[in-house]
Amino acid sequence: MSPISLYVEDEVYRSLKTLAKRTRRPVSELIREAMSEYIDRKIGHEPSLLDLPAHPSGDQMPEDPLPKRFALEYGRGDGL
Repeated sequence: MSPISLYVEDEVYRSLKTLAKRTRRPVSELIREAMSEYIDRKIGHEPSLLDLPAHPSGDQMPEDPLPKRFALEYGRGDGL
């Protein structure tokens, strides 16, 4: 590990100290964890198609995607 120095707002540091006391972990550990999570979120996550929202055309699908003609020809006698 490499040592670093940084300045934080007093309120942020108080919050870190409170969280450290509550979780029984050192402030330095909380800062390392926060920095790791930040880096993972910003550069560690490769985009995926699964991250994209669904295309709105999906709302236009019919109740039964099989055409009546197909259903009649291939044994679904109700035609629905």
